[in-house]
Amino acid sequence: DPETPKPELTPMFHYDQQAHEMGGITFRWLRARAFKAGPNAGQSQPELAVSAALGHMDVWNVLENSMQNLLDNPARKWNGNGWGGALYERTYKTWYSLMNCGLRIPIAAGTSYGRLSRLGFNRVYAKVDGPLTVASWADAVKRGDGFVTNGPLLWLRADGRLPGKGVALESPGEVKLTVELVSRHPVRLVEIVRNGKVVASREVSKRDISRLEPREPADPAKGLTWEYTARVSEPSWFAARCFGEDDVRYKHMSASNQFAHTNAVFVTVGGEKPSSAADAARFVKEIDALVKYASNIPTEELRARALVEYDKARKFYAEMAGR
Repeated sequence: DPETPKPELTPMFHYDQQAHEMGGITFRWLRARAFKAGPNAGQSQPELAVSAALGHMDVWNVLENSMQNLLDNPARKWNGNGWGGALYERTYKTWYSLMNCGLRIPIAAGTSYGRLSRLGFNRVYAKVDGPLTVASWADAVKRGDGFVTNGPLLWLRADGRLPGKGVALESPGEVKLTVELVSRHPVRLVEIVRNGKVVASREVSKRDISRLEPREPADPAKGLTWEYTARVSEPSWFAARCFGEDDVRYKHMSASNQFAHTNAVFVTVGGEKPSSAADAARFVKEIDALVKYASNIPTEELRARALVEYDKARKFYAEMAGR
């Protein structure tokens, strides 16, 4: 049957549950290929929509070696919708779509197993409360109190609070967003994204660039600070991101494309989270395609559990999509 997919599949939730039982946290890595059913169909993270809806994944790694290869290419420049190719769309736009469905997914960065990355590249930074321990750092990453970057340091606060705390409005109102940027290498543009769309941008001037040197410990206020007041009439999420092209003499010092992206801060209104029928409908289709792979799950017990999980996630998105 040409419509029957070939690869054997073990559901990711099987491993997620084991990790959670041991007190660990679960990471997903960036979505390098689109998900679709069919023979020999290229697909990565096939359960992403399910994992997000049911809380199986704690953090999503959206900046690793595949993204580094893209950002290291001097021929690729940020065009307002990625750097060319589908990697940005399949990863960051999918992340945006999940959050449009009210699912706040913290992000992380790092390197792939067996592949080298330059010191300081592809990193996630998170603010730890109290002493630094493995557990406190993991909690900070899960809260989403930080950003991913290949160089620039980029912080976002909403009404003075880091993204993990969120903002709750009883009725439509205003939220003050503060973006802080520090970078050793040129950054050209800073943007504020709301529900996946740019609502404010700021070109970084030469005067700004002269102030972007690393901060001295005794001068924590040094750097570029941008304040933006958003009028919020419906549940929303906000994030900041920055871009820049670098032409350094020594390639090991920096990527050709500077990039950083903060975690998202959710702003609820009257207790309601963001909700998007169009994005939810997309994930209904993904789960319907995922069900076609169920026959390849190696055991009957796992297959039965998977179909239950898929059905629960599908109902979540279908209700939002009005189906």
